[in-house]
Amino acid sequence: MLSPMAKPARSPSDRLAENIDRSGGPDACWPWIGTLSPTGYGQLTVGSRSDGTRRNVLASRLALELHLGRQLFEGMEACHKPGICHNRACCNHAHLYEGTPVENQSDRLLDGTSNRGERSGAAKLNNGSVSAIRCLYALGVGTQTYLASLFGIHNSTVSVIVNRKTWA
Repeated sequence: MLSPMAKPARSPSDRLAENIDRSGGPDACWPWIGTLSPTGYGQLTVGSRSDGTRRNVLASRLALELHLGRQLFEGMEACHKPGICHNRACCNHAHLYEGTPVENQSDRLLDGTSNRGERSGAAKLNNGSVSAIRCLYALGVGTQTYLASLFGIHNSTVSVIVNRKTWA
């Protein structure tokens, strides 16, 4: 039972509405002004402490689910429409659609917002280095092991580069 001074818990939909900035109008991005995940997506915690169902959910996913009136299908994601929205914190359901992880990655590649290649935080190479590795290998300048030592990477990395399995 709640104490007379305790406030009733707010629903996830109320908390979502309180943390979205809609000031730009219906066509603008509606950024999440609450807590952001380490990757820049809006997030909030839903569930009950008492039964241990608390979990973090993406604000954009919850916004789309509330708009659709149902949960997203298993394995589906709330994707930002390519060419319209590049804002990870955006919760405008007009900027979102239910899509597969493959569609989501494809959209990021189309919009240039993917963190693949030299944009990855873990990348040791840039596009120029990759081109140089391919060129040197094609000219027979050295083995994959030699090129790996020259560029400070593992020879298996050179292999996937020269065989065009990465850095497409």
